[in-house]
Amino acid sequence: MGLPAKETPTKHCEWCGTPFTRKRVGKAKQLECVSNFLRRRFCSISCSVSRQHATEPPSVAASRKRAHKKQIGSCGACDSEAEICVHHINGNPLDNSPQNLQTLCLPCHSFWHAMLRRTSRQSLAPMPRLVEWANCAPTAMPSSRPSRLRSSEPSLSVSS
Repeated sequence: MGLPAKETPTKHCEWCGTPFTRKRVGKAKQLECVSNFLRRRFCSISCSVSRQHATEPPSVAASRKRAHKKQIGSCGACDSEAEICVHHINGNPLDNSPQNLQTLCLPCHSFWHAMLRRTSRQSLAPMPRLVEWANCAPTAMPSSRPSRLRSSEPSLSVSS
């Protein structure tokens, strides 16, 4: 004659409210330990995960990892396929909606953020294609910075 089974109270899941009892575990399908059952707060792992995701905002690092999975093969500005990263158009790294993500190469991404900082603007649109920037090519726009050439070298400045 075996020992009588301990009575355990019926518990309710903290997330969905459904009642749950002790689980059958292992190959022999034995009842779970009473102390483990008393520590459990959720009826299943999915309820536990749902509660965790509903109450805690995702970290920025986790959000960036998720965004990295959605990147497209080449840069949206210059079509380069080297050093690809994901740009969040509205500046919020927690917003991974497809309309907020743009695939850029690292040089274009750095340039776009630097330009937005210099002009004190917030990005509300994706970085345009570089073909649209043809009038801003270095040959069409001379630099306003003073030349750092030595006096023995000829000057490249335009005389009037």
